[in-house]
Amino acid sequence: MARYATVTVSTDGAEQIDQTLAQLPLALRQRYLVKAMRKAVNTGAKETRQRVPKNSSGGGAPELPALRRSVKTKVKSYDEYVLGIVGTTSMAFHAHLVEFGHRLVRGGTIESGGRVRKAKDPDRTGKGRVVGEVAPHPFIRPAAEAMGPQAERILIEHLRQLVEDFAA
Repeated sequence: MARYATVTVSTDGAEQIDQTLAQLPLALRQRYLVKAMRKAVNTGAKETRQRVPKNSSGGGAPELPALRRSVKTKVKSYDEYVLGIVGTTSMAFHAHLVEFGHRLVRGGTIESGGRVRKAKDPDRTGKGRVVGEVAPHPFIRPAAEAMGPQAERILIEHLRQLVEDFAA
């Protein structure tokens, strides 16, 4: 099972925009692409934040506000393309556990290979034992899958508007 989701958006279907962008100076073209990509990934981040699950186990916090706040965007510009990323920051070091589920271990720690080892913290030494499984609650992958076509539309519409404003 893949541990990440990738949604690729290309403007190949928008030949008019491609032709108009090709006529723009490279610096302006990159700036327009970055602005349009930023608009698309911000919409994706909003969708991802809305899909962060609430804690229904009765223990801990009723919501996962740190996880919700950790959803961030990044837009990188390269010579040939612009890359938009939606993901979580290190503030939510547990995001992968929520997304994919995990074993529930009591009395120490346990390695992924199933071998028991002692915890580094002396207060938590002893053999860890698996007492259950925590079900996965995917929120990043479903948001990426749901937003793929919408992100492409947002990107193309925003690019079209920027190009029209430049041409005017």
